[in-house]
Amino acid sequence: MRIHKSLFCTFFLLFSILNISAENLDSVIEDPSYEFANTKQFKISKIELSEKETKIHLDWNMPEGSWIKCGRDAFIRNSETGEKLSILSIENEEFDTRITFDASGEHHSVFIFPPLKNDVEKIDYNDQFFGLSLHEKKKEKSKDIPSDVQDWINAALAQVKDEPIENYESDEFFSKKPAKIIGYIKGYDQRSGFDTGIYYASNVLTREDYPVTIEIKEDGRFEADIPLVHPVKSNFFINGKVVKFYLEPGQTLGLILDWEGFLEANYNYSRAYPKAFIKYQGKLSRINKEVNTIEFTEFDYSDFQSSILNSELSDLEAIALNEKAENEKILQNYFSNTDLLEKSKEILSNEKDLITATRLFNYVMSRKELRTQHPDNDYIKEDEDIDFYTFLQDINLNKQALLVNSNFSEFINRFEYSDPLRYQFKYNNFVPEISFLDYLKSMDINLSEEEEYLLKSKALKPEEIEEYNKKIKVFFKKYAKESEAHRKKYVTPYIEDHVFIDFMEPWHKKDSVLQNQLHLKNDLIYDITKVRSTKFDIQMMNESKVAYDYLKNQSATIENEFLIKEFTRIIKEKFPNQPKEKQVVDGDPTETTIAINNKIITLPDGKPKQLFYDIANNYKGKILFIDFWATTCGPCVATIKHMKETRKKYKDNPDFEFVFITDEAQSPLKNYESFTKEQELENLHRVDTDTYNRFRQLFKFNGIPRYIVLNKNGDLIDDDFEMHNFDYNLPLILKKYK
Repeated sequence: MRIHKSLFCTFFLLFSILNISAENLDSVIEDPSYEFANTKQFKISKIELSEKETKIHLDWNMPEGSWIKCGRDAFIRNSETGEKLSILSIENEEFDTRITFDASGEHHSVFIFPPLKNDVEKIDYNDQFFGLSLHEKKKEKSKDIPSDVQDWINAALAQVKDEPIENYESDEFFSKKPAKIIGYIKGYDQRSGFDTGIYYASNVLTREDYPVTIEIKEDGRFEADIPLVHPVKSNFFINGKVVKFYLEPGQTLGLILDWEGFLEANYNYSRAYPKAFIKYQGKLSRINKEVNTIEFTEFDYSDFQSSILNSELSDLEAIALNEKAENEKILQNYFSNTDLLEKSKEILSNEKDLITATRLFNYVMSRKELRTQHPDNDYIKEDEDIDFYTFLQDINLNKQALLVNSNFSEFINRFEYSDPLRYQFKYNNFVPEISFLDYLKSMDINLSEEEEYLLKSKALKPEEIEEYNKKIKVFFKKYAKESEAHRKKYVTPYIEDHVFIDFMEPWHKKDSVLQNQLHLKNDLIYDITKVRSTKFDIQMMNESKVAYDYLKNQSATIENEFLIKEFTRIIKEKFPNQPKEKQVVDGDPTETTIAINNKIITLPDGKPKQLFYDIANNYKGKILFIDFWATTCGPCVATIKHMKETRKKYKDNPDFEFVFITDEAQSPLKNYESFTKEQELENLHRVDTDTYNRFRQLFKFNGIPRYIVLNKNGDLIDDDFEMHNFDYNLPLILKKYK
């Protein structure tokens, strides 16, 4: 029998289509191939397709004691069209039933979904597996770094001509030479949900800090300029995981990370990126391996408070010293079995000593904090004796190397605020015949309780000074005319100049305690505390002459030239001009003060600026008060509540708007929606974490709330606005920019 050729072809084509459809609608794919996975807690071992349903087989692998609940929110999605299918049921299981894993860590689940259409080639499961093939089995992916990526890293490393410093007493230890991190994440995919990392840059000498965004390219490459003033053993964050590194000014460090490392960290509920998945490259590769290999004993913070409430201070000291002995054993074992650089040994030895010293400081600090909660506890009633601080004599506080360690910042914070060195400046002995408080009362000016407290307040804790200074500044702006009148009548005629504070007086006392009671020298670490206090001290300085006198006197006590330069920079940022000679104005001897005019602050071009103006340009033509905030930030929430009536007062004002920007991570959706509705907030923007990271770098802030102001043209006129002083500043801003 002969069959016509065209008829045969038609029959064959129809048979092929039916056969393919049947295969797709009633088939089993074992160990399916996929493009990208966001979890290691389970694998998809099988996909069953039929006309009635789609079955997804999950093989769980979880640590013993872990548990899961399978909810109704699971879905599969057509990878090409995005069409979703929600879960129907779980084979032999109920929804929202807890399943606890035994020692094997294994469990098998079968999730049942509606049937897929004939033409679906790939599906996603729950934003955890992407591109699951309905035809192919899993294939092994290459573990090699692409040659073009390695060439890119090598080219960047080759540009570094300087060698790392030989030792930490080098004259080149302090430096602002550009430093850089460059790297690659093997297996990275943008469907992971992030395309930035973040490094929290910090100048421990001046207490300045701000974030640096690490941009991750589509192929997994990343790079960032890292501002340093000295070598650091530090870390940055990618996808919420801590990646440790060591870097020096003028150097570039290469890092190869692996997506498997992120999955491993998530699997173990760890914030630390696993050391086994990091490869360092460049001139600093060896020291990075050496200083980031060992782990010291983990301190048990769970019973920290209990130990303080149930132990004598001498017992707490013994606990810290026992911990130090254990760390010393770990260190010596590592040193004896590993050929290490001398720099590595010094970093690790210092880290051990700083751990112990900080622990002892924290014991004392926590005892004081707990006294108000437990007034009858005999263990914490008494202050520590000065001899307690003899542990400081065991540390060479003149070593530059101490600054390298990441735990140095906590140590110096505890050191500078420790009781023996807790002195603050006082007003001079001159007391006007009529106090400013009495003067205001004589003028029938009714002050609030808080305002009276501000004028009466004398003794402040160091951590209270900054907030007090902000409030007193607002107070004297409010009563500027009255203050000037009081000064002219009761102060100026009786004193030669206007300096009410001897800013060097507390340092003379600290010098005495340091040398005569703590038996320490005026060393590098102590000098750093002088520079670190500058930002707080100059808040009380309203005249450039006072600031430059302070600069001259304090600089004379500091030996390190780099510290003096940083100290000078901080002073000049607030008082950019040298003081002028005193002049006589209308018979009143006064010093000419330099008013700093509002200037346009130029923002660097790039993606962060572009993303910011995608928001700001929606309100162009109005002055903008922009609030970077979060529902999880107590001060942010408090200020927004406090400003509610103010926002109502100025609602629909033609000249300005309030704009609120937060991120998804710090403002969970349910709380965000509830709070913003309660506070009647408008002009809301809840952005992803990557975008928020870029904003933090753009405006150089770590903590929130942070307020900035744009003029009607969209120019930045204030990058750190004092929202608590809004009512006073608003008329001034409107007058200039309306």
